Amino acid sequence: MQTSTTLEAGSWSDVIFGITVDDDADGVGLDHVTVTIPRGGAPKLFARLQVVVP
Repeated sequence: MQTSTTLEAGSWSDVIFGITVDDDADGVGLDHVTVTIPRGGAPKLFARLQVVVP
C-alpha cells in the first residue's frame, strides 16, 4: 500500500505501519488484509495498492 497527498509521480510513499493480515480468514489460501492509514493532518490523502507478482 502506498499513499500520496498529490497523486504526482514520485510522490508515493510505502505504508509501513498499520497493516494487519489474517491468514486464511476467508478460506484456505485467502487472507483478509486491513490497512489503517492516519491522515496526519493532511487535508486529503490518496492511497493505491502496489501489486508485485513473484
